[in-house]
Amino acid sequence: MKVPHQPLNPYTLKNKLKDIHEKAYGPHCGHERGLYSALSEKLSPFLEAETPHRSDYHQTVTVRENGDNSIIWHEVCSYQIHTVCLEENQSYFDEPEKEKKEAVTHTIRYVSIVKAAELTFDGDNAKYKLKISIDDETVFDSSTDLHLKEDKVKIKPGVEGVKVEQNGNSFKITFEKEHQIEQPWTSVEIMETSTILDDYFISRRNEPTCGAKITMNLPDDWEFELIRFGHPDDWTIHQHPGNTLSAWTSKWLLPGITFFCKWQRPDMQQLALSEEGQQSPEEEQKS
Repeated sequence: MKVPHQPLNPYTLKNKLKDIHEKAYGPHCGHERGLYSALSEKLSPFLEAETPHRSDYHQTVTVRENGDNSIIWHEVCSYQIHTVCLEENQSYFDEPEKEKKEAVTHTIRYVSIVKAAELTFDGDNAKYKLKISIDDETVFDSSTDLHLKEDKVKIKPGVEGVKVEQNGNSFKITFEKEHQIEQPWTSVEIMETSTILDDYFISRRNEPTCGAKITMNLPDDWEFELIRFGHPDDWTIHQHPGNTLSAWTSKWLLPGITFFCKWQRPDMQQLALSEEGQQSPEEEQKS
């Protein structure tokens, strides 16, 4: 009598993935320091339908000159949190008895590290502003949630999910709060304005992200000194005029540095040109 085939449930399959990789690629995959082990540890949780992931990650940065070598940095970052298990047509393969989830608890996290040239939180001309919204509802606003006391950044009473670390004029704000997700798509928007001393920008991802767009706007007559993408072949890059940059991709971005750029002011461009054109005494003797 032929025994009917019993399909393996997802949990059994997951336990066999390591064996499958060893048989497909070799026993090195099973080593605790092997690539498969590293990928499984870092990325496999995001394969779960219950684990939200980020999609359509858009960053728009505008740099304005402020004098005294400082700049005014304005960034708008928006993305979608996609929770697959909340989709109407989501099925669980060989687990028809498994009930569809109605909600998922997810931690919304954002970290801002700033080397401030000037720092105030209140008033119409605040030198630092950070506002985080989830589905158009504000969950953090530096103008109401932070204040300065004797040059120290302080969290106002009653504000939860925020941590501040400060060293001189540099400080780090960490926002971390659990959010109940009830829809497949959740919108997050982060608006940040600061007066800083930097001349570079690093965009990184801490988790897998599906699709992204980066837009950079420098003042007129400024230019990019260096532009680097982690995987440039995955991006469509447009740069015209020279003080703007727009790049987008529909591919997945893995954790790590996505984009780096460094810029020059017009006075630094002139200095670089004059240094290139200036001859050393030895060169003058040879000419």
